[in-house]
Amino acid sequence: MSIAPIILIAGNIVARFNLKTGQILAYAQEFIPSNIYQTFKPILVSFLSSGGSGSLSIGIVVTIWSASQIIAAIRRSLNEAYGVKNAQGAIVTRLMAFVLTLGLLVLIVGLSVFFTLSQVIMDAILQMTHTSEAFIPSWWSQLLANKNLITFVGMFTVAMLLYYFVPNAKVKLRYVWPGALVTTIGWIVISQGFRIYVELFARRVTSYQTIGSLIVLMFWLNFSGILLMFGGVVNATVQEWFEKNIEPKSPRVMRRLRRRIKYFRK
Repeated sequence: MSIAPIILIAGNIVARFNLKTGQILAYAQEFIPSNIYQTFKPILVSFLSSGGSGSLSIGIVVTIWSASQIIAAIRRSLNEAYGVKNAQGAIVTRLMAFVLTLGLLVLIVGLSVFFTLSQVIMDAILQMTHTSEAFIPSWWSQLLANKNLITFVGMFTVAMLLYYFVPNAKVKLRYVWPGALVTTIGWIVISQGFRIYVELFARRVTSYQTIGSLIVLMFWLNFSGILLMFGGVVNATVQEWFEKNIEPKSPRVMRRLRRRIKYFRK
């Protein structure tokens, strides 16, 4: 329910940058199990190729509700891991969920644009400055060609920001990377494990085509959610071990939001 509109919005926004669909799919294929990828590939291609404003507006409206559920659920779980309470009301929680989801979409689109157009941007800079390609370090070209590394960096960045901004606790950045690293590595391992399992042992399930793919997708999302929460527990444990005490975030911002909401209600 929450994944579909997010993919819809991201696909429509990315399509507006006129990026090559094949390059985006190449990165997505690195961490999505093959059976799920083959089933949803036509949907992804349709989203990345259309870019219609109507579907974009519909996706935003639907995401306002779905994002408030998925982010609120993650926030509740991470708050329990850090041992803090969620002091915000329902309206403020939905507003924060919308802002966090919007920021996540901007980050995903930004990373996609950067990694896809990085070589194009570099060539344009060389042409403008009349510089030879010999001045470009060889490791930079190898880095841009390594899809696995780029996918890992993108997922790690998203996990870092998610663990840092979502909890209602004063999370320190130096204690965020362990859980983000565990989540990123675990996500890659789970995706590859599902890919091997589907290819070797799940012939009967995949013989049902779309229904079988949806079953595999549900299991994959379930394990991914468990892994995401496990990474949050790792971060909370590490910070509590070194800091001994975890405090909730300052309520000043929440008070200002409540005042604004009360003001507009009058």
